[in-house]
Amino acid sequence: MPKLWTTICRKSNATTDCHSFLLLNFNQTAGVPKFKKKGKRDSFTLEGTVKILGSNKIQVPVIGILKTYERLPQVLIKSCTISRQSDRWFISFRFDVEQQNLNNTSIVGVDLGVKNLATLSTGEVIVGANSYKKYEAWVSLL
Repeated sequence: MPKLWTTICRKSNATTDCHSFLLLNFNQTAGVPKFKKKGKRDSFTLEGTVKILGSNKIQVPVIGILKTYERLPQVLIKSCTISRQSDRWFISFRFDVEQQNLNNTSIVGVDLGVKNLATLSTGEVIVGANSYKKYEAWVSLL
């Protein structure tokens, strides 16, 4: 494929998917794609065009301002996917997070058992709930 084709196809997510399909199809590493049906797993992806306006509002091009139930992170969004599952709409974000350096290097091994819930390599024993003994009489009535 010429390089001009790849630069033209990088404009939107749909053309990017089409380009990757064509490459896989010509290399004979993948089969025919399954196309989406209207009303089943509806979703679309927006890259770099979504803005977070407040703690629970986002601005989506063409659609406008949407209000969410959860608080949104105040970061720069790389892309977001808006999808519908069983007549409810969901939004998922992709953004960069700083790498955290963990200076705590203490490691503890855990042995799960039957008598005790867990035994740590430090010697600490965590006792289980013993829920069978607590509800034994009630279960016997069933």
